[in-house]
This record gives sequence, C-alpha cells and structure tokens, in this order.
Amino acid sequence: AVLAGLIDEEFKMNTEEQHAKRSDYMKMPAWAIEFKVDLYALKEFKGWTDEELGKRLGVTARTVGNMRRNPSSVNGALILKVQSMLKEAKEKY
Repeated sequence: AVLAGLIDEEFKMNTEEQHAKRSDYMKMPAWAIEFKVDLYALKEFKGWTDEELGKRLGVTARTVGNMRRNPSSVNGALILKVQSMLKEAKEKY
C-alpha cells in the first residue's frame, strides 16, 4: 500500500510537470516561436550543427541548445546576430 501511494504520488507529480510544460509552450510569445524557426532555418540553410553555429556566434553548442529550448533567456545581441546571419544566407540562396 505504501509503494502504491508513492507510485501514485510520483505519477501525479509527473503529470503536473507535463501539464506545466505544455502550458509554458502554449504561452510562448510569437517572437520566441519566430526565433526558434529562424534558428532552425539558419542551421538548415548552412547545414551546421549546434557546435558549428555556436562557434560562429561565439558560444558553446550547449548554449545553442539552450537558445532553442528557451528563447526568452537569449541575449538580444545573439537574437540579432542569428537574424542577420539568416537574412544573409537567404540573400545568397
């Protein structure tokens, strides 16, 4: 009975965490979604990995991953640099 209670409590916590993650995603502002799209598009245009993009931005691959997962924590200068690099890539394409 104790084990079942622990499992039920863990399931409840996981369900609440998943709900919180979904609602965070649903609340993501349009600019953040656009940035995620821009980041993905830049990598696709150039065929770059997170590591390669990070080198060009002056950050680590881990930072690039964090930028993708949580755009609201990204330094504004990095956002502008990604947008500029994407614009340049599109013009050359």
